[in-house]
Amino acid sequence: DNVLKIDEETGLSRVNSLLISELTEEGRITFEGDLLSGGTQIQLGGLDLKVDFRAFDAYVDNLDTVGAPFSLLDPVKNLPSNLNNSAAIGLGAPLTFGSRFFLSIIDGSGQEIVNDLDVTLSLENVYIMLELLLRLSETRFYNFPLKDMLSTDCLLTMLPAPTLDSRGVRMEGEDRSAGLVDLAISAALMKLNVSCVGACSQGMSDLAELLSTSEATEGSTEVVNDVFDYVTDMLGGTYLQVTIDRYLNQAHRNCPSSPLYDGGKSPITYESFQVVEQQESIRFLLMLAISAGCIISALLVVMMAVKGFVHFRHRRWVRSLPQKDLEMILVVQNEASAKDKSVNNDSRSMFCSQDIPLIVRLS
Repeated sequence: DNVLKIDEETGLSRVNSLLISELTEEGRITFEGDLLSGGTQIQLGGLDLKVDFRAFDAYVDNLDTVGAPFSLLDPVKNLPSNLNNSAAIGLGAPLTFGSRFFLSIIDGSGQEIVNDLDVTLSLENVYIMLELLLRLSETRFYNFPLKDMLSTDCLLTMLPAPTLDSRGVRMEGEDRSAGLVDLAISAALMKLNVSCVGACSQGMSDLAELLSTSEATEGSTEVVNDVFDYVTDMLGGTYLQVTIDRYLNQAHRNCPSSPLYDGGKSPITYESFQVVEQQESIRFLLMLAISAGCIISALLVVMMAVKGFVHFRHRRWVRSLPQKDLEMILVVQNEASAKDKSVNNDSRSMFCSQDIPLIVRLS
């Protein structure tokens, strides 16, 4: 209780100072060096691009912000085998994931677009609830040998191993010994920040400004919660339960003090699941959808690249003009803007005109 105790003023748990801060650098974990790096050559029609990408110097910050509601292995009322675990993280300071990104695009003529970015993802008030099922064998618990306390496999033998069929699936009528009952993750606020560290294209600068708006924050928060829901739904499926059942069976065979110990032989092999062959029409539709997705993705990449190079060349052309020409262009643009504004203020659109019949305007 002293370790999990919550400070009434800050709402934070003592586990931050007693455990997390000791295992990290004041709540921060740094991954120095490259996480991802690579390059590729894109040749499509008359387009010839060389793309280099690098992600490096990643970190996770403010891990020491765990607080209420905080519980660990808390028994659930009327369900003695169920244990509730809950925690909130990102209290007082957001849980932050960050990394540096470097992107270079060079066309066939040698023109280059470089983006050196610092990307951070901040999560505020992240709530995690995890309910587990653990059915301990009373006999095995009371007779557990102390010499096996440091063996993970032997500790797991206190959970009965369910009987599995040839495919590694629990037999019908067999109860679970361990499993995931419920999992929920939500975030009150998510912010994605992109800042230019060194060289940066105009389009990326505009993106950084767009991500700083309140609308972008609301949208990103909704997206991250949808992702959390998708992940929790996947973890609550059959695949995770089959993996747990197989792991328990293997643990019993790896522990010398277990009655099922087999001398440390190779892992158990199971038969593969038989996949039902799909009809040819379904396969054709699937291939068609994949092909369409690839074409659309390629077109989007080409459009973004062409737009970026056009913008880059336009900026270079503008910078090459003498100051007198720039002033003349600015005067022409201001006159055109003033004329458009005057027309908008002094007239109405044809859709709002009473002289045109309604049916014509609607059509």
